[in-house]
Amino acid sequence: MQSTRKQFLGLALDFFILGVGVASLLGFWGRLDWTLDLFSHFRAQYLVLHFFALLAAWGLKRPRSAWVAGGFVLFHLWFIIPFYLPKTPVPVTSPTYRLLSANVLRDNTDFDRVRALIQTTDPDILLLQEMSQPWLDALALENVYPYAVTLPRDDYFGYALYSKFPILQAQKYHLADGRYFAVVAEMQLNDQILSFVGTHPPPPTGQAGAQRRNLQLQKIITFANAQPGHVMVAGDLNITTWSPFFADAFENGANRKTIDVKEGVPAGWRILDVGPKTIEAFQGILADAKTVVWNGPVGVFEMSNFAVGTIEIAKTLAEITGKGAVTIIGGGDSAAAVAQAGLEDKVTHVSTGGGASLELLEGKELPGVTALADR
Repeated sequence: MQSTRKQFLGLALDFFILGVGVASLLGFWGRLDWTLDLFSHFRAQYLVLHFFALLAAWGLKRPRSAWVAGGFVLFHLWFIIPFYLPKTPVPVTSPTYRLLSANVLRDNTDFDRVRALIQTTDPDILLLQEMSQPWLDALALENVYPYAVTLPRDDYFGYALYSKFPILQAQKYHLADGRYFAVVAEMQLNDQILSFVGTHPPPPTGQAGAQRRNLQLQKIITFANAQPGHVMVAGDLNITTWSPFFADAFENGANRKTIDVKEGVPAGWRILDVGPKTIEAFQGILADAKTVVWNGPVGVFEMSNFAVGTIEIAKTLAEITGKGAVTIIGGGDSAAAVAQAGLEDKVTHVSTGGGASLELLEGKELPGVTALADR
């Protein structure tokens, strides 16, 4: 009876080890579906579970199971240990400042605990997310911080930004739609200007939510890269560094490869720029053009590794403009790309009206233009 029980426990342990292992691997295919991406965020938990499974296998005298569990432990440590390795100290030649970013959780009522955290850390800049009016009233930080921007909401996307240094200006930076926004502020830190971006994308609770989160992260990085001087991005991003979408948004050094259109896009990869053959094809068509309207970059130009196609198209447009062609750049992203290439004055016209410009060319009636024409 005891032997049967031990055998059952051993089989259950094997299934547990393999099940956790499969779950830990599914996250690497997160780009295929939002549900797979969810598995990428629990690397530390997988490590703990496999470690205890290793101990259990050792106790049940199942060496093969112990080896498998131990292999997974080493696999997880490969991703986690780099966060704890000693870093080469960077010489500090300028003042240092302390930032605290915290999601208070709107439905949480443990006001004293958050207040104690703020008092203990004493941050120079404090960003609080999911702020509602009850939270603002309970914390009452206006006497602690002389500068503040408070944007409370009844849902989970309110903000409060506090600073010991002057906030020169602040605004909402709208993202995927009118509901979501980031708080953007310009601060005077002694003799330096800091562009601060506080953001809290929606959680990936479904395909639409995951897409909104990923889009917002891309937009935030695009915005931050366009700011002059020092920039800081903070907030509850609802993502971990192990998600492939984190690499897409924050790591310009993500893996790259050039593929032929006949090959198709491999599973787990995304097209972020056009290749040399496509650039050559575009340039061949544009060479003899007399009028060109350009709406939309051809890649994620905000990342230098994926800006080649967009920059080359911009250079070609500048070249044919010099030969007498009329070139119109329509749309905020296209305008930003031309500005990034330093070619704004080398094309005929740059407009931030993207979709509206195309509708006007299609002959559609634009209410604003019609109103001006009536006058």
